[in-house]
Amino acid sequence: MSASSDIQGKVATLLAAEGALPVRGFIVPVPKDQSAPEPGLPIIKRRDKELVSEIEMAANQFGICLHVMPPLPTHFLQGNPFVFYDHAEIRVRILEFTQLNASGVDGYELLDAIGLALHWQTTLDGMLAHPLQLAARPQEMVEDKEKRIIDVVFDAQYQINPAEV
Repeated sequence: MSASSDIQGKVATLLAAEGALPVRGFIVPVPKDQSAPEPGLPIIKRRDKELVSEIEMAANQFGICLHVMPPLPTHFLQGNPFVFYDHAEIRVRILEFTQLNASGVDGYELLDAIGLALHWQTTLDGMLAHPLQLAARPQEMVEDKEKRIIDVVFDAQYQINPAEV
């Protein structure tokens, strides 16, 4: 596993924790011996081969899902003979198909819940030099008659020598 996938997985786990969101979240794919809670909110981690089918499943069954995107490096530590990204952007994308949403919560309601669940989060395995925090522009949105896409954006500052956990 890489540092990026570790952070992506931790963010998804934090959002799926009991009480983190107004409706119970669950990570997709659901293990074969379990069933998805209803009402529920699918939480998808980006995996290229299954991403489209998982979003389609969430849209057809629930009408809404969260897509935890991998951290996107935004700055690297300069003046060194190696490359180390010391800042990254973490996005949680809310994909809502407004006519199909049967989860009991809409995208607007999830904005604050996601912000509260992750802002100032310090439990990311000591990889962060500073607690996770909402970005200067914390939300971006695109919407049409059929769907609403809202990104909740966080800034992460990495450290070279992870703290002992």
